[in-house]
Amino acid sequence: MDEDTRETAFHEAGHKVAAARLGFDIGDCDIIPDDEDGRAGVSRDEGPWMDGSRDEDHVIVLYSGFQAQRRHNPQADPAVAGRDDEEAAHYVQLNKFSEVELRKRAEELLDKHWAEVEAIATLLIEEKRLDGYDIEVVLEAFDEGEDWRGYLANFRRLRKERGI
Repeated sequence: MDEDTRETAFHEAGHKVAAARLGFDIGDCDIIPDDEDGRAGVSRDEGPWMDGSRDEDHVIVLYSGFQAQRRHNPQADPAVAGRDDEEAAHYVQLNKFSEVELRKRAEELLDKHWAEVEAIATLLIEEKRLDGYDIEVVLEAFDEGEDWRGYLANFRRLRKERGI
């Protein structure tokens, strides 16, 4: 596994954990390189935030990707956060938020949930693609104090048995 793929997994895991912990609905995620630019990392989150009421939390989610990537690899290239930072800058300017404060809050959120980021990144590295249910189940395992691998395996077994 090359380091770029590992970094992408941590980047996407950071987005997912932050989004979930801030109450956003979680969509699928993958680290499969696309044909367009060779980069990977697709997050498809949905939620009621499109009305502007969750812009601050949305910016935290955007910052959390690179924050997680940099925590995994302190030498990570900040240029990979370009699209996230551009989108965040729009909301920061629009709402007159403090960029420094929101970056700090993203870092604190990831510090609190780092084991979850590591778990989601590990799964992404192993499987390349996760659906939103798998991500939610892993986070639920942490909430319940359960072993996330066993919890996820049981969920997948039940899902398969029930044809879901």
